[in-house]
Amino acid sequence: MDLSARTGEEFGLDDRGTYDVQRIPFTAAGIGSIRLLPAELAEYLAANADGLRELAAVGAHAGGTPPAKPGAAPAMLLPDTETAST
Repeated sequence: MDLSARTGEEFGLDDRGTYDVQRIPFTAAGIGSIRLLPAELAEYLAANADGLRELAAVGAHAGGTPPAKPGAAPAMLLPDTETAST
């Protein structure tokens, strides 16, 4: 992570406090250990951490194939598109 690449005027406003990087494990327990807002995002990430890690590994692997368990699709819950916009 290149901290010098962060943008936004909030990083230059001393009266707003600091914006420190807090590294946590990308697991349900790790996500639950911080106050991540909005709460719906925290709940989604915690419920889907395993599937999202698998999906990231598939995308990072050359050729787009999973490095382990060939043919297995990552399990991931997606929001209902009909209710997500309401």
